[in-house]
Amino acid sequence: MPTVPSFALRLLLALGLAATAVADGLAATSPWSEATGAKLRLIAPGGPPAADGTLSMGIEIALEDGWKTYWRHPGDAGLPPEIDLSGSSNLAGATIDFPAPRRFIDGGSTSIGYGGSVVLPVHLKPEDPALPVMVDARILYGACKELCVPASATARLMVSQATRADPAAAALFAAAMVQVPAAPADGFDVTVVRTDDPHVLLVTAAVPEGGTEADLFAEGPGEAFPRLPVRVETTDPAHPQWRVALDPHGPAKGRVRFTLVAGDRAVERVVKLD
Repeated sequence: MPTVPSFALRLLLALGLAATAVADGLAATSPWSEATGAKLRLIAPGGPPAADGTLSMGIEIALEDGWKTYWRHPGDAGLPPEIDLSGSSNLAGATIDFPAPRRFIDGGSTSIGYGGSVVLPVHLKPEDPALPVMVDARILYGACKELCVPASATARLMVSQATRADPAAAALFAAAMVQVPAAPADGFDVTVVRTDDPHVLLVTAAVPEGGTEADLFAEGPGEAFPRLPVRVETTDPAHPQWRVALDPHGPAKGRVRFTLVAGDRAVERVVKLD
C-alpha cells in the first residue's frame, strides 16, 4: 500500500484546517451542547500564543439556577469531568486548569464544585506551531440539582495563533484564570503535620486577611481521595486548621495536593508524605 510523504500529509492537514477556518470564520466559540440543567461550549480568547508556544482555550459550562457541576474531586458523591481531546488535529498535548471550587452541603453528603457557570482554562500545544489546532472535544460531566445526571457533550473549535482576540471570550478566559489556584505567596500557605495515626493529618493554613471563610480541599496520595477536610476549632482566625483523614485502605505515603481557598484568593501546594 503506497505511503503518503510527511510533507504531503502536512499539506493536506493545512488545506483541511484552512477550509474549516473559512467555513467557520474562525469563530471564538463553538455552538452550545445542551443537557438537562446545563450546557457546554468551547471558547477561544484569541491573540498570540503564550511564551511557551501554547494556545488558550476554555471549556465553559453554564448551569441553570440551583444546579451545580463538579470539580476534579467531586467530594462525597458526584461525577468529575472527563475530557477527551484525542480526536483533535495538530494537537501534541494539553493541560487543563480548574478554578477554585466550593463546598455544597446536600443533606447528609458534601460535594465540591461550581454553581452558576465555570470556565476550565485549557492550554494547547500544537504539533506544528505554524498550523491551527482543530479541537474535537468529547466531555462527560455531572449536572446536579435534586438529582444528579451525567451530561455528555461534543464540541469542535479551531484555535489558531492568527485568531484575532475576541473581547467577550477573552474576558471569560481571563476571569477564570484569576480563579485558578496559584503557588503559595505573601504568607498565604499551608503546613502539614502527621498525627499519631499515619492516615490522619493536621493542616494549618496561614491566611493573613483572616480565615473565617477559608476552606481546604485535598487529593491523594496516588489515585486515592481523602475524606473532605474537617475544620478544627481554633482561636486564631489567621491560622485556621483542618483534620484530613486519608483513605484508610490507601497509601499513607506519597504526594498530597492541597487547595486552600479564602475569598477571591486560592493557592495550591503539593506535600510529599514520607
